[in-house]
Formats: sequence, structure tokens, C-alpha cells
Amino acid sequence: MQFDIESVRNQKRDLELIADELIEIRSRVIRYKDDLDQAWLSAEKNGIDSATEEVINRLKLLSVSLQELGRDMVASGQEIIQEETGKQQEKGKKNK
Repeated sequence: MQFDIESVRNQKRDLELIADELIEIRSRVIRYKDDLDQAWLSAEKNGIDSATEEVINRLKLLSVSLQELGRDMVASGQEIIQEETGKQQEKGKKNK
């Protein structure tokens, strides 16, 4: 059975699109946080800032993880193809 590297590459592109969306969401959260910092002065603001920073950090980590996962998927797919090619070559040598 032939490994479908194109399918893996498509999945990688999908993960990259999701990661890009998360990066955009993160940017918007940062802008909203900055707007909130300028407009709202109260005791509750510290807790909100802390929670917002946590969301921002998690969005960044998630986007980086998705990008790394996509790269790892393609690399693994390429290794599988190399192994399949090697096995096919060995079979060809045995059949001669």
C-alpha cells in the first residue's frame, strides 16, 4: 500500500491555517487587553489582566504546537515513504 504524502501535506496546511487563525485571535486579544488597560481602572482589572495574559500565552503555545505537529507529520510521512521504497527495492533484488 502506497503512503499518501499529499494527504499529510494537506493536513499540515490545514494545521497551519488553524495556527494562523490562532495567531490572529491572539493579536486581537492583545489589542482588546490594551484597550481595556487604558479604559478601565479598578481592583478587578488585575485579575482580568492575569487571565488575559494566560489566554494570550496559551494561544501562542497552541499555534506553535500545531505548526510543529504539521512539520512532524510531513517528516514522518517522508520516512514512511523511504522505508516503503527500501522494502520495494529489497523485494526487487530478491526476485532477480
